[in-house]
Amino acid sequence: MGNTFVYPLAGYSKKIKNLNELQEGAKVVVPNDPSNRGRALILLEKQGLIKLKDANNLLSTVLDIVENPKI
Repeated sequence: MGNTFVYPLAGYSKKIKNLNELQEGAKVVVPNDPSNRGRALILLEKQGLIKLKDANNLLSTVLDIVENPKI
């Protein structure tokens, strides 16, 4: 067994300071590499911005979004 490092993941914006400021139809960019894309989608779900088929699937893609009420 070896050590695995999981680095924090966060969202950044020059304009938006709070998620409540997101307008309907806002665009959010997620990483294109599979491991970080899944983590980013799970983060968006935990913030209530989307719903995924399986909120625990680290390999989720944008095709796994089942509800997208705001973005």
